[in-house]
Amino acid sequence: MRRRSPRLGGGGCTRSTLLRESLRAIADGEPRLLSLSPEPGTEHRAGLVALPMTCKSGGVVDLYVEPVLPAPRLLLFGTSLAARTLARIGHAMGYRIDVVDPEADQSAYPHAERILADVPPEGLPQGAYVLVATMSERDLDAIEAAARFAPAISA
Repeated sequence: MRRRSPRLGGGGCTRSTLLRESLRAIADGEPRLLSLSPEPGTEHRAGLVALPMTCKSGGVVDLYVEPVLPAPRLLLFGTSLAARTLARIGHAMGYRIDVVDPEADQSAYPHAERILADVPPEGLPQGAYVLVATMSERDLDAIEAAARFAPAISA
């Protein structure tokens, strides 16, 4: 007697399309409505991405893909008034704030996630934006430390 392997739910034929379009949404940060159908050229809705259905059932599947991206991170060097103000502005804009300065303290940066005396040994978080607002105090040290780790933006 031959045993048949159990079927694992439907949708397997849409999986590769969904994965590909999900990766595109993550890359460009834009949501999209996908419609997989046997005749993708017949579907005309605003904002719709019409794609061919590869399932043998011949049905139509609509999928909404919305990327949920992490909040951007701002690595802020300095303890100047400008640095404190920029930390508040960055927080209000939705950035996760890290402050790097040996003289920084939490009371001056209430919205900062981390207060660091120096760049951590593991380096900057990938894709972090860097802002140097040291007002001529340790400028070169801050720029050199940030540049070693290829930030998203340095100033």
